[in-house]
Amino acid sequence: MVVAVWIVTLVLLLVLSVAVVMARAFTRFRRRPANGPASRGSGAQPGRSRIVCFGASTVHGNVSYNIVDELARRLPDHDLINAGVNGNTSQQALGRLPAVLACKPDAVVVAIGANDVLVLRGSPLGSPVPRDFKDRLTWDGYATNLTAIVDGLRSSGARVALMSIQPIGEQLDSPLNKDVDRANELVRRTATVEKVTYLPLNERLAEEIRRHGTGRPAGEGVATALKAIVLHLGLGIGLDRIGRRNGYLVHTDGLHLNSRGGLIAADLIENFIRQDAVRPS
Repeated sequence: MVVAVWIVTLVLLLVLSVAVVMARAFTRFRRRPANGPASRGSGAQPGRSRIVCFGASTVHGNVSYNIVDELARRLPDHDLINAGVNGNTSQQALGRLPAVLACKPDAVVVAIGANDVLVLRGSPLGSPVPRDFKDRLTWDGYATNLTAIVDGLRSSGARVALMSIQPIGEQLDSPLNKDVDRANELVRRTATVEKVTYLPLNERLAEEIRRHGTGRPAGEGVATALKAIVLHLGLGIGLDRIGRRNGYLVHTDGLHLNSRGGLIAADLIENFIRQDAVRPS
């Protein structure tokens, strides 16, 4: 009887511990960046440029390498604002445009579209989105949203850059990455037509993967991504360690970036901020 009581107690404690870790992970996943638009006033301090990075999880930086914090370390004389929200599509980002404009940015880097690709594919990796948003998610709609975001940002006088979507998984010729390529063609075309800067993140990461990667694909199930969220945000395990366990070079879970991938993105953005602009070819 005593042994049975101890076993039940241990099982209950284990279940409780798992529940606490899961709750901690997903509370942190939903938490907005501390240096987000809501935390800043309507203008930078005198002598400081205000830079906004605008997008989804690649920008948000709590399940992907935190590019914005990296840039803040590199550019202490600039005011870096993180307008990333995990899981956002281009339609949802467009709805947040007024909050970005209220920051009165000098420059904005837009990195949005991976979730559009996943939702358009019907992939379980795609974040749940409101039905009215999902109904408007088409390839043409994605291009229209990009154009509307750029037009709104330029109306404020800010310099604008569009950054291409990272590969999803490291099998570059996979059907999933064919759709990423299709989305990135729309990003390039929008940058060309709207005459804004194009930052070739996908191309740089693809070069790195071709040189050193294993070609590991991204599974279209949610298990790997959920496990990475729990390990990192629930248990505090580093993104690079998670990426190595999963067999990736620049990713943690096939979608989000580890430090190797994130630093490549930070280099591109830093060059843009320093006006070493990369134009679409």
